[in-house]
Order: sequence, then C-alpha cells, then structure tokens
Amino acid sequence: MHIFPALLSLTSGTLEGQSVLDIGCNCGFWAIQAVRAGAKKVVGIDASVKNIEQANFIKNLIGFDDHISYHVMDVYEIETSDLESFDIVLFLGLLYHLDKPIHALQQLSKVTRKIAIIDTHVIPESKPMLEILEDTSDEQNKLNGICFYPSVSAIYMMVRHVGFDQIYRVPNLSTNLPADYLGGWRVVFIAIKG
Repeated sequence: MHIFPALLSLTSGTLEGQSVLDIGCNCGFWAIQAVRAGAKKVVGIDASVKNIEQANFIKNLIGFDDHISYHVMDVYEIETSDLESFDIVLFLGLLYHLDKPIHALQQLSKVTRKIAIIDTHVIPESKPMLEILEDTSDEQNKLNGICFYPSVSAIYMMVRHVGFDQIYRVPNLSTNLPADYLGGWRVVFIAIKG
C-alpha cells in the first residue's frame, strides 16, 4: 500500500526514534508496520474491545509485546486521557465513520507533534462538503449509525482549521491498489505541523 512509502519519504526512510500513535488501530496491522520501520514507541487505540483483544493476540504471537501497547479508547476520549503527544499519528479508515469529524480532527491535532496520516473515503465534490450516510460497517467496527463522507476540499479545510500547517494528498503511484483508491473514492493525506 502507498501509505508507508509516503510516510517514510518524509522521515529519511525509517521511523527510528519516532513515537507513533495508531488511532482506530483495528487488529494492529499498521502499528506492527511502524515497529518494523523502527519506531521506538507505538501505541494503538480502538473503541472495539474485540479489536484490541485481536491486536494483543497478534502482537504476542509475533513477539512484539515489548514494542506496542494497545488500549480500548475512542478518538473522543483522547481529550480526557493520559496520552502524551506523538511524533507521528495514524488516522486510517476512521474519519468517515465518525459523527463529529471536526471534533475528532481536533483530538488528532492535540496528540500530533509532527505528522498525521489521514486515510478516508471521500465524495466526488469540488466544494468543501460532508455527505451524511448510514454507517453500514460490521458491528465490530461500527461507531454510530451515521457516517460523514468528506470531499477532498473539506479535508483540506478541516485539517488546516484544527492546527496543521501543511496538508498533501498522497498520489496513487501504482495501479496495484484497491479499487476505491484507484477510483478516487478513498484518499490518503499527510498533514504536517511546523
């Protein structure tokens, strides 16, 4: 996938010495990739108890128990949690599932020291808009009954609004990607502070 090559292009090809937070970590795939890329500290959070149980099982199975910690927490709880800030924050496949997307991005900004990677479904609209849809995710990953699908220009506007100085859309550099990326229905963004 094109998420990590884009991130590593900003970090001299490694995450060595970096701290990483994976918001909505699911079963921990990207947290594991961060450790493999050299991150010194990786924390994953997810609102689903089942997802965190799976993530802990996998990290123990592959011997990453000392490298990653997982916690049951949703993005809105960041405000009241003991989480510190992280060099890199992954926010992958979550934004469009949330009923308060700007509030969620504010929480993302609070814990991001340098770089946030945002992966989201988008709508094909040139104006900054959010489309309200019914959330049809499986029960394990459903957060509420509705989703807000943003337009690309809405992402730029919202991310700047919450405190990021720069935002870039990651181009699809391969045709070996899932159809939603190739069709422009899902996009990866890099948001940078400073």
